[in-house]
Amino acid sequence: MAEEQAEGVALARHVVEDIRSKWGVHQSASSEVVSFLHEALQRALTTLSSDIYKSETHFLLELIQNADDNSYANGAEPGLEVHLLGGHDDKARIVLLNNELGFRERDVRALCNIGDSTKKTALGYIGEKGIGFKSVFMVSHAPALVSNGYAFQFAAKPPGVADDSAEVGLGFVVPEWIDGDAREVLGVPPPVGLDGKAATAIVLPLMESFASASSAASLFDDLGASIGHTLLLFLRKLRRLTLVRDGVAHVYAREAAQSALAYNAPDAPDAPVDGAACGGQVVITSQPGGAAHAFLVYKTVVVPPASAREEKRAGVALSEIVIAFRTEYLASLAELSAEPLYAFLPVRSYGLPFLVQADFLVAADREDLKAGPWNEWLLRQVPEAVLGALAHFRDAASGGSSEVSMQQAALLLRMLPAPGRGAAATVEAEFAHLVPRVIDALRSSACVLSERGRWIKPKAALLPSTDALAIAPPALLASLCGLEYVDAELAAAAAQDPSFADVLARLGVRSFDTDVFVAFGSKLKGTSLAVTLASAGIASVGEWTSAVYAYCARAQVPADDLASAGVPLFPMASSGAVLTVGQVRSSATPVFAPLELACEGSDAELAALAQLAATDSKFRLVARDAVAQLASEPMVRASVRAYLSVLGIREPSVASVLEAHVVPSLARAGRSRDPHTRTVTAVGHGELEALGVFALLAVGVVGSGIVEAVRKVLLLRAAAPRENEYWHPTEMYLGACYTGSSVLEELFYGSGGVVAFVHEAYSAACGSVAATGEVLAEFFGAARAPRVVPVQRVVAGRGAIAALGWPSGPGLRYEVADYELSREFVGAARHCADKMLALLDDDGERSGLWASEYEAKLCGVVRTEVCGGKGKNAKRTSSVVRGYASRAASQLGEALLVRTSMGRMAARLAFQLDGAHKVPGIIAQVMPMMEVTVSNGSLLSALGISTSLDVDGVLKVLDGLASAVGVCEYAGGVELFAALYKLLSELASAAELSRIEAWFQGGRRVFVPSSVSSDGAQVSGEWMSSGEVYWSSAAVHSNQSEYAGALADVVYLDEWYEGSLKKLFVNVARVPESPPVGTTGAVVARLVAKYPGVFFAFDPPSDYNLLRQLYGLMARQLRAAALAPGSAEPVGWIHELLATTPVFVVSAVGPADGKRFYSFVHGAQALANDAPQLADLFVGTALPTLALSESDLGTLAPLLREAGVRSLAASLSVAVYTEGDAPAVSAPEAEAWNQKLVSTLPHLVQYCYHCISPRDQWEYELDPLRLGLQVVGVPGLQAQYYFSDDVQLRSAPTSASILLHRGTLYFDPSSPELCDDAFAVAFGDYLFGGVLRNDGLSLSDKAGIVSFLTLVLGRLAAGGEAEVAKLMAARGLPVYRQRVPVQRQVEHMTRFFLAEARERVLEIETDAEEQFCIEHAMLVERAVATISSEFERKRNQAEVASKIRVANIKNAARLAVLRERNSSLQELFQKARRKLAAKGTGEGYQALFEKLLMQALIKVMEPKVVVNVREADLALAKKVIPGVVAEYEEKTRTKIEIKLDEKRFLPASPLEVEDGAPSCCGGVLVSARKGKIMCSNTLDTRLEIAYENLLPQVRSMLFDESE
Repeated sequence: MAEEQAEGVALARHVVEDIRSKWGVHQSASSEVVSFLHEALQRALTTLSSDIYKSETHFLLELIQNADDNSYANGAEPGLEVHLLGGHDDKARIVLLNNELGFRERDVRALCNIGDSTKKTALGYIGEKGIGFKSVFMVSHAPALVSNGYAFQFAAKPPGVADDSAEVGLGFVVPEWIDGDAREVLGVPPPVGLDGKAATAIVLPLMESFASASSAASLFDDLGASIGHTLLLFLRKLRRLTLVRDGVAHVYAREAAQSALAYNAPDAPDAPVDGAACGGQVVITSQPGGAAHAFLVYKTVVVPPASAREEKRAGVALSEIVIAFRTEYLASLAELSAEPLYAFLPVRSYGLPFLVQADFLVAADREDLKAGPWNEWLLRQVPEAVLGALAHFRDAASGGSSEVSMQQAALLLRMLPAPGRGAAATVEAEFAHLVPRVIDALRSSACVLSERGRWIKPKAALLPSTDALAIAPPALLASLCGLEYVDAELAAAAAQDPSFADVLARLGVRSFDTDVFVAFGSKLKGTSLAVTLASAGIASVGEWTSAVYAYCARAQVPADDLASAGVPLFPMASSGAVLTVGQVRSSATPVFAPLELACEGSDAELAALAQLAATDSKFRLVARDAVAQLASEPMVRASVRAYLSVLGIREPSVASVLEAHVVPSLARAGRSRDPHTRTVTAVGHGELEALGVFALLAVGVVGSGIVEAVRKVLLLRAAAPRENEYWHPTEMYLGACYTGSSVLEELFYGSGGVVAFVHEAYSAACGSVAATGEVLAEFFGAARAPRVVPVQRVVAGRGAIAALGWPSGPGLRYEVADYELSREFVGAARHCADKMLALLDDDGERSGLWASEYEAKLCGVVRTEVCGGKGKNAKRTSSVVRGYASRAASQLGEALLVRTSMGRMAARLAFQLDGAHKVPGIIAQVMPMMEVTVSNGSLLSALGISTSLDVDGVLKVLDGLASAVGVCEYAGGVELFAALYKLLSELASAAELSRIEAWFQGGRRVFVPSSVSSDGAQVSGEWMSSGEVYWSSAAVHSNQSEYAGALADVVYLDEWYEGSLKKLFVNVARVPESPPVGTTGAVVARLVAKYPGVFFAFDPPSDYNLLRQLYGLMARQLRAAALAPGSAEPVGWIHELLATTPVFVVSAVGPADGKRFYSFVHGAQALANDAPQLADLFVGTALPTLALSESDLGTLAPLLREAGVRSLAASLSVAVYTEGDAPAVSAPEAEAWNQKLVSTLPHLVQYCYHCISPRDQWEYELDPLRLGLQVVGVPGLQAQYYFSDDVQLRSAPTSASILLHRGTLYFDPSSPELCDDAFAVAFGDYLFGGVLRNDGLSLSDKAGIVSFLTLVLGRLAAGGEAEVAKLMAARGLPVYRQRVPVQRQVEHMTRFFLAEARERVLEIETDAEEQFCIEHAMLVERAVATISSEFERKRNQAEVASKIRVANIKNAARLAVLRERNSSLQELFQKARRKLAAKGTGEGYQALFEKLLMQALIKVMEPKVVVNVREADLALAKKVIPGVVAEYEEKTRTKIEIKLDEKRFLPASPLEVEDGAPSCCGGVLVSARKGKIMCSNTLDTRLEIAYENLLPQVRSMLFDESE
């Protein structure tokens, strides 16, 4: 044996020497080629060993990989030990011991080479590159190996060379033999396990950088951290991994179920085939500590296609993919973390929450996957492997496997990646396709565990909830919708892990949401709801509807969805039918649910609703049981009430029923009521009566606040003979059955008016006839007397206010609360006047209706005075005006036809005189005296019945007579009216004159006789106003005599009445004493009115001559007034006439027929024809020229100026142009003529003025501007005139040889007609034409002037100025001296310029003053605005600061009060709690305890519950539980199992613990479903609920809320 061992060692040493020889170690040192190659190879190896890996500890994973690839003896448990050795006295080193078979020659040679691996490229090997061992050089320069006779080491750095030196050799690949006992030399420790056998030992002395103890310890810490329990999970052979440090061994061992180890060796006889799969549980244990980590591992074999094979996997026929799930995630629902990807050893994390192992090709540093078809193919197989794993474990669980339960298999879905899952939230791109593919595949597979223990498809699964279980029990959900609830543990996991719930949702698992509820509810449509629910174990429909209402309110289920699905929700109280939302919406009447009524309704409300429901078939009320279970939950009840209101369900209080049912029903009835017959078709008589009775009853229940809503629509049945009619109460009267008197029936039925009385069917609606009558009268406006209607009217205007005797002023008005009579009142007053008067009068006892009903209203009105400002700034004051006769009183006085001595007439015209009043006989015959005596003086005054013949009485008599229209005949003759006017004049005092004057001005109050009978007893005439008559014709102006025909129809009163009445008519009635001077204007106005619009001739022609005479009269008066303003007659009427009346007649010739037409216009629209030659150019146009001759223009000049008539010449403009549009030029001839005219101008002016007025007093001076005449020559002169106001009004074009216009003299030098005469005429017109005409004078010697001008111009042309001087002397005219006129002209110009300068200075000063005032005002205004703004800002700041201070003080006080209140309430609560603690003991506590436990069990309604009690109540609980169970099962017909928790107790009684410590007064805590459902029914909880519910009442009892 020793010889064989020695032989083996020798052979091994020979191999090492051979390797050294092959690397050229024995070559001569002088060989430069060998030296160069050694150096290059050493640099490559250095880079390879130190730079390829990022982590210093990665070498350990490489060595573990090599150990897993080693071969082991049959029956041996492959293992690897890592010893971390070294301390203060020993050099640090790492020793790895492996119980493999040992190194062979080829292994050694591969180790001493690069990239030369001995591992097969087939299933079963991890390493492949042949460089993994080189990673040890990152921590050691001299790694050594002892195995199977081999003992050598590598010297990466020669001795004595520093670590960072470049002087290195081939120590990475050239082995050095170790002599002697290598294990002893290297210090290899014995194995702690491995059955004491370690065929291979690798020793790694740490390099100098790890020489210190701290550096070595740090490296050892990192190595320990890199070894975890998952490292063994996917290794092929290694079963045990041991890390030994400081004498302590940390052992990781893998234990796998037989199913998980079906194939794991490359040479197994049952080698896997394509599609083979297996799975089971793998447990990794670690010692010390005994921790165990279990995994569900699934393996599947796949066959790579040809397209996926690469060089490294060229010979691989099969590959394996492994999926592993941590079972701890299935048990504790801990937060998932991202797991690393494995290629037998960990690569890195890609974000997956489970482990994936496959034969991936990894990069040289083993920290990432290589890109290539092989890895791409493997990545595409992972989703199918995950699906296979899920299916495998589902099948295993269904088959009763002990390794995985049904719930664990179901919870594997939780391992799928999902957003929001911590470290596993993001899946990197390599696996981005995994989740969609897996989700899509799982949607169609039965992968979800139901609560029945069946695997179902996700779309058939539903997550349970408390609402879901209460609304849709499992059996009912399955039978109606084909859905099943998921397993409870699965549901709990989804509730705890939202990301898992998201995964389930993506699979198609639904939560109990509104869509599911609506779908479930729609299946109930058409079924017997009570029977269907009972079959599912729901005791009553009310229990189900209460849960449904609470859920719908919480989830806000859309009402439209409920309506379209037809979910039956509302069981009716009367019919038992169950209505849907759609039926509620389409219902003509609202549906009510008594949600709050059971808790807070009064007996009166309940009685009223019960009565309505009994009588009105259309009144729909939800059964009380449907909402009864919500009564004890105020918060839920409030939300349900709000939700039901959205669905159209109302709370049935009396007020809501009135608003939602009664009022709409009455409104519907009102809309169907025929306005003429007042019959109703939409609502039956019985129903309408019931609605009316309920409305009357409701007033007594809820008060008058609801009356306004009902009053508008309430219809009441009328009494006979209108018993089929329905009226509004405000239109009706209370008859004998309500008032005990039939007077109103007799009064109104006798008048034939359309009047209705309230039917007796309502008499007992409010308990008694008197109460009902009071309600009808006070609340609904039914009348007990003839009705007066309140109105609001405005009295404005000084006259109207003064007539009432109220103060008047600018901007003052009165808003008067007044009354008017109703139509039936007026009708009764007219047709039953005697009965009405008897009803109103009181026979002196003040028992009539006037005193009791009307006097206060009609004779005392509220006057609201509005003075100044608008809107909020208006000043308002109110007062009561006593004795003011309202409009209703006036109407009554007009409508009440009383019997008088002159027959029936309006009461306001009647008299009731006592014996003391004597009336002249002639007047008495026209005074209507009352035949029925009225006792009430106030009534007499309101009716307007006069009790004396005073001024008002006389005016009343005259009003009665003046009411006739047209020509009337009266008995008594003219003496009757003379006597009345005379009596009026005698009775009138100074204070009453203004009232009499207003009476005369108020209408036609002057009687004008036209004829008298022969005996004088009869007179005919008509009534006229004061302005239509005159007193006398004696003062007619003399100038008007010529127009007597025009004044023939004027009436004069002195022809009929004596002179003593002149004062009354002239001074009081304001009758003009005589026709005024301005009567001429009236004649003119009549003529204008006679010819409206356009007319073609005066008819008769004399009207034109009369019009010209009237023009002349007005012109003479204007001229006289201008010459002598003080003594002339007034002319104001002329100004008024000209301003208001178009008095001037203009004429024009029509363009079509050439016919002349006329029309009247105002002066500003007319033109004086002062240029006939120009007017002729406008023939055929509408040029408005006066129809007056040229001589009339001068006579009427004052009138024309006053009226604003314009000159035709001044109103025309001219357009001068040449033939062929040649430009206007100044010819040389024109310059010469212009020079002559300028030099001769003074002579011509002197001569012309001398001819006009040779008298010395002539003082008219020539306007200097007229000296600037311009002469322009225009060859082919053409001209066209146009009207300045209307440029479209143009004349025909005309040719001229010379034309003067607006200071320019145009002439045609080429015209043969041009001569001195033409110049003279134009020049004369230029100088004097406008002046003479404007002064109204005529130039008698115009022809002489023109001839003289012609002669002067001729002399100028022949001899110049000398010839002109001779001519002047020959004519005896003063010779013009150039110097004097020039001096005068200079002086005149100087005065003119000074005047202009002074005016300009004044204008500048005025403008400056105005600008100064404006700027000053603006500056002042801006300053005032700034100051005001600043003041307002500071005032606002002060107000805000003051308000803040006050608010802070109030808030502090309020908070202090609230704190004190809260302290008092808490003290009260603690006192109540201490008293309640006493209830937790004693004799009565057992009964209370039983009830509390029973109530909690019914509330939870679960088959298995856990009960927690106080430790003191444990014995009591054991005693009462059997009895409570029996009672519960008897009541609910269901079994229950109660577990009494004897380990966890409720706190002790407050009487037994210290203050502030937890305590419990008594009661029970019931829980179910592992604590997911809990019901606390302790006395403390009930006290807290009572405290919260009764807190408002307690506060109101303890504190004054008004404070």
